[in-house]
Amino acid sequence: MDAKGYDVIGVRSEGLVESYALRVELSGGQLGDHARPIPPEILLSDSSALLSAFEILRTRPWVLVSILGGVWGFISLADLQKAPVRMWLFGLISLAEMHTLRLVRESFPQEEWIAENLLAPARMADARRLFEKRRRKGHETDLTDCLQLCDRATILKKRRGIFAELGFDSNAKAASFFSKFEDLRNTLAHSQDIVTNRWPGLADLAIGVERFLRACEWRRPQSRR
Repeated sequence: MDAKGYDVIGVRSEGLVESYALRVELSGGQLGDHARPIPPEILLSDSSALLSAFEILRTRPWVLVSILGGVWGFISLADLQKAPVRMWLFGLISLAEMHTLRLVRESFPQEEWIAENLLAPARMADARRLFEKRRRKGHETDLTDCLQLCDRATILKKRRGIFAELGFDSNAKAASFFSKFEDLRNTLAHSQDIVTNRWPGLADLAIGVERFLRACEWRRPQSRR
């Protein structure tokens, strides 16, 4: 445990892991003297959604994993830095970004947000520069497709009632969600630490993104209000 930096380890009885022990408690005696029974609330099946591990890790530093009815491993906060988890988070964020683009297109099908000046001049200038750059390269695009995530959130805020439809209690909470969402996207894109100083906020954000995706998928397109 010291060599690998493990805080918890499974304890076998007749070949099967039936209990666990904590490194901080191994002060002497035999391993079995320090073994604890495994309660169901700290055990996840290998077929469980990754988000389930996030939810448990909000309140404890690790969770045990069962495979084919036996305990074969554990997940700790350090594991959340690894590539599979980062790819999963990036996938969630990419899907959510696609939905924000769709929502802007549905709410302003003829890009009415341009004529209505829903963006600050500086943000509009940035979008136009990106649009021109893509057009020079021969990319088929429009100005809406050149909006950053924060711009889409600003525009959607002007569409009365849409954030409530997506489960937000207020525009302020929606703005806070999109700000944290964009910050996590940038952190993942630059391969930076996503756990230190972000936990348990990262778990709350992942749960929030899942909730946002479900709301977007269940929401039927509506006429503009």
